[in-house]
Amino acid sequence: MKKFNFARIMILVLSIALLIGSAAAITASAEEAVSTGKFGALSLAYNDKVALQVVVDATQEEIESGAVTVTYSVNGEDKNATYFRTTEDGRVWVITDGIALYDLAQVVTFNSYVGETQVESNRTCSAAQFIYVRLYNDSTTSDARKDSYNSLLDTGSKLQISEDKNPDALVTDSTLVYTKNTNVKINGRSYGFAPAADLKVTPVYNGSIPEGQILVGWNVVNRVVTKTTEETEDGTVTTETVKYVNAQVGTDFTASGVVEIVSPIFIDSDSEHILANGGFENGLDGWTVVGNIGNVDTSSNYWINDPESADGFAFGMDGEKMFSAYAPGAAESAVGTLTSSAFIVGGSGFVTFKVGAMRDANYVYVDVVDADTHEILARYYNGRWAERTNDVKSGCTLVAYKANLSEFLGKKVYFRLSDNADSGYGLFFADSFNTYYVAEPEGFNAATPVGYELPDTVYDLFNGGFEMGDNQGWWNVGEPGKVTGADAFFSGVAYGKDGSFLYSGVEDFQGGNGREGNMGVLTSSAFELGGSGYITYMLGGGNAFCYVQVIDSTTGEVLARYRQQAREDAVLKSYVADLTAYVGRTVRIQLVDNATYDWGCVSFDNVKTYYASKPEGFIDAIDVKYEIVNGSFESGMDGWKQNITEAGAHNTLGWVESSEHDAGWYTKNDDRKDGDKIFTFCRPDGTNCENTKGNLESSVFTLKKDSYVSFRFGGAGTRDVWIELVRANGEVITRFYNEAPGKVNTEMYAYYYQYTGEESDCFFRVVDNSTSNYGCFVVDDFRVNLDSAPEGFIAAIQ
Repeated sequence: MKKFNFARIMILVLSIALLIGSAAAITASAEEAVSTGKFGALSLAYNDKVALQVVVDATQEEIESGAVTVTYSVNGEDKNATYFRTTEDGRVWVITDGIALYDLAQVVTFNSYVGETQVESNRTCSAAQFIYVRLYNDSTTSDARKDSYNSLLDTGSKLQISEDKNPDALVTDSTLVYTKNTNVKINGRSYGFAPAADLKVTPVYNGSIPEGQILVGWNVVNRVVTKTTEETEDGTVTTETVKYVNAQVGTDFTASGVVEIVSPIFIDSDSEHILANGGFENGLDGWTVVGNIGNVDTSSNYWINDPESADGFAFGMDGEKMFSAYAPGAAESAVGTLTSSAFIVGGSGFVTFKVGAMRDANYVYVDVVDADTHEILARYYNGRWAERTNDVKSGCTLVAYKANLSEFLGKKVYFRLSDNADSGYGLFFADSFNTYYVAEPEGFNAATPVGYELPDTVYDLFNGGFEMGDNQGWWNVGEPGKVTGADAFFSGVAYGKDGSFLYSGVEDFQGGNGREGNMGVLTSSAFELGGSGYITYMLGGGNAFCYVQVIDSTTGEVLARYRQQAREDAVLKSYVADLTAYVGRTVRIQLVDNATYDWGCVSFDNVKTYYASKPEGFIDAIDVKYEIVNGSFESGMDGWKQNITEAGAHNTLGWVESSEHDAGWYTKNDDRKDGDKIFTFCRPDGTNCENTKGNLESSVFTLKKDSYVSFRFGGAGTRDVWIELVRANGEVITRFYNEAPGKVNTEMYAYYYQYTGEESDCFFRVVDNSTSNYGCFVVDDFRVNLDSAPEGFIAAIQ
């Protein structure tokens, strides 16, 4: 056998700890205070053999007297360690007899004793393990030492191959894997290093995965030689640089040049790089669901008893569980988010996952979010979605993707899956979020970016200024408006918009018709309310039935409601809204248009949802969530609207008046009305509209549980005229009649009612279904959310 000698012995000292068990784990340093007999740092000495050295917490005298003893074993053979030298702090080094270069991966097991008491047991290490730590895990290793270590590896590999020595003992990065493995095959034979170029290699791992660890791939070390040519005064100088590069491969790969085949890579299951419960096999452990969008389920097929297949269609999930929008109790109409726990992007930076449905990138997607700043780093959707694949339904089938997050290596991140849609495959299914690969994995589709500019953070609203030129990220139900690039309305009056676009229902649209006759709701996608809790927006036009509100994304609860406070036709006014009480909630913005006339249309723009502190230069938006607009008619019909079902002589149910008709059949309410004005069916000159049918509706308000409402009610000579309290969804809570004892024709009586239901959006509706016998009404002084019944009022008659 050819000898490979070194000129001299080099003593290299590194303050790293010994390794626990068969996998490397740095746990202590020479500077740490340890009890007598405990090991500290590890170092290496080498010539044609390599010796491992450890420092032990003992003095030279304790070692020489046998008070502290150190033993080690190689292949089960026990040996006594040799005293080597004393350190300045009184600790001593012990050294092994040394191992041959072709056996760099030979595992040495150390034990220490104080008298008869064992202090340290089964601390293991190998020369290769030490070298790989220095080459790939220690940035302080000098270039000179790296060259020496690379020479050791190169020499050892040549000896191992040429002399066919110990082919089952692999030179490996033991900080991740075992230092000895007999289950890797190269062309049917166990080898530590590939002996030839362009060799087809098929690693095979037949062993069991160690408890608490996950097999994440195969590790190889490529020996890369770089030649640099430089012209100098002495002529052309060529320099060769040798570098070993870690990579990962799949089960099959082609090796070019000198390639070292290393053991399969294991990583601890609780590693900071591995997403906990990425396959949902432990239910929702590590995941947070907001909204009734789904749950973990074991159903492997969907659409059972479909006309095309009684068995339905396979999701294609891994394992026994997945996250499913079809789990019991979930609803496609629901919106919400599914958020993972955090992990640190590591290895090659690639992550993989499976998603199904998630058709529309504007509404359903996967975000990768910085866990510290909450910046949205990347957004993907199911770009390879297909309703049918090979002529089989596949709309909810999982598609496997890989995403390259290498630019975010070292960042702590999490996944957030968002469902902002209620139809059209507006839901998602998910499985198999794997977050650690040493190199790019094979067999996955490249994840599809959404293709539009992302919000900065989870706190920022997507397309809040409509600058995408359309309403991406918003639902437009009822079409109260549309996104337009118009600068002005009504023949040249400027909106005062921000940017190039705004949302408008006003007559602009370059000569087209406005949408004042339309009613509807524009709803944003969800965002988390963060920062100071202030948001801003621009609002123009609109009467009391048009407003901006903030709702809980999951429950739909109205958190705040804002109406126009400074209307100047459709000119946009800038408002700031205080939502500090709801920081941390996931919310959405709604623009509501419940009006068809009298500026029953709005312009809307520039919604910004994140500020570190309250911004200056805005109008303070007033939250009117718990208020009824113009309950005493002092502002005329503002906040009230009529719906005529049977037109009489005047096509109205009444008028707002400051005085009333003076006649025997009409009792005036000068001492009963609140303020100066009143709503009545009869004008001061005697003109009346008793022969009209319809209803009068108030603005929407949020009614608190156990609060009181009150109103004044006159006329209503029959039970075909009443007042009702109605939820915003149209559900009638209760109905009130004007049947007070001693009732006199048009005289108003003051009533109260205690609401005991849950907090809800409501409105009053005065209904007139009569044309005779005082089939009409006089009303005033509607109040809501009172703490108690007003003095002098009587319980409303139901």
